[in-house]
Amino acid sequence: MEFNTIFGLLDRSVKLYPNNTLTLDKINGQWTPRTYTQVRDLARNFGAGLIQLGIQKGDRLALLSEGRSEWLISELGILYARAINVPLSVKLIPDPEVTFRIQHSGAKYLIVSGTQAARIGNVCDNIGMEGLIYLDEKPEGAKGYSFEEIAKKGEQWLGNPDNLAAFEAAVAEVTPDDLVNISYTSGTTADPKGVMLSHGNYATNTIQSCTAIHLDPTDITFTILPWDHAFAHTTNLYCFIYFGAAVASQEIGKSPMETLRNIPKNMKEVKPTLMMSVPALSKTFRKNIESGIKAKGTFVWHMFEFFRKVAYIYNAEYYNAGHGLRWMLWPIKKLGDVLIMNKIRENFGGRLGYFVGGGAYLDIELQRFFLAVGVPVMQGYGLSEASPVISDNLFSA
Repeated sequence: MEFNTIFGLLDRSVKLYPNNTLTLDKINGQWTPRTYTQVRDLARNFGAGLIQLGIQKGDRLALLSEGRSEWLISELGILYARAINVPLSVKLIPDPEVTFRIQHSGAKYLIVSGTQAARIGNVCDNIGMEGLIYLDEKPEGAKGYSFEEIAKKGEQWLGNPDNLAAFEAAVAEVTPDDLVNISYTSGTTADPKGVMLSHGNYATNTIQSCTAIHLDPTDITFTILPWDHAFAHTTNLYCFIYFGAAVASQEIGKSPMETLRNIPKNMKEVKPTLMMSVPALSKTFRKNIESGIKAKGTFVWHMFEFFRKVAYIYNAEYYNAGHGLRWMLWPIKKLGDVLIMNKIRENFGGRLGYFVGGGAYLDIELQRFFLAVGVPVMQGYGLSEASPVISDNLFSA
């Protein structure tokens, strides 16, 4: 086994791809990259700063933020402090859902983005936490710390050779059995349960998942799934780290609706080569594709429908595409690809090879539709307790 902890995964990739872009965030209208080395170093500084706050091995810190580079750096920093991350969904109701998870996990601090800090207000004031850590600028008069403040404090502390040696010795003691996350279930049938996932869980599942998919260091994904979810966590973060590829974050708007409207624009800017999806998003993408085509008039719509049906016949069950007499449909399918399907793919950035879908059952009709468009959805299955990937269908299957 190449590594058995998250640190082993990260150190391996920093060694192999030190100057590759790991994270990409749109800040003040510009896409801002951070390299593998920069992410690792900033995470170490943040972790050392947490230690200066009194964080000890086994302590829990909750993380409530949209997907962004600081999300990943915060989790890695928590791990460098030998603590445990409690990732929280941005869709949770502040009280009782956020407060329940913080109290149940015993989290000492809540790391929170500016958007989420404004949303939760003061609901966390009286639930036994030691304070908030703000990923963005700390509000005037607010108690707690800023992300930059803690990272700076950690950087200064690590500047002392004795402190650095003690820090590295402590990190070296982390074992595969040490916890990475306490990830809470949805709680649809009862109170949510905290799923405890270790370094070994994630390391093993990342290696296993990466045998089913191959990426190049030049690949890039655009993330539209919440990173607290086990599917996006492992496949969108750790698997991409394994291959030295890049992770571009969704541009967060001033409102949820503005954030959704940013997705088409962001995809054209980032030009992802692979994306993770869930069936609900696949349905939305199909609806938007069909609405856009219908808006171009009846002739274009009927042309699209004709080529879509031809592609369905030609593709069959995918593994036997073009077999038998169906090969005779290839020129028509190719014409449809040139006239209309290629233009649809341009809306995804023009380089998207395929989606990896998970999180729920994906209807076969949706799979046929996206295969006809030329952006197949490869379906995976798993659950949080498995961290989370169990199986998937491959291109060769």
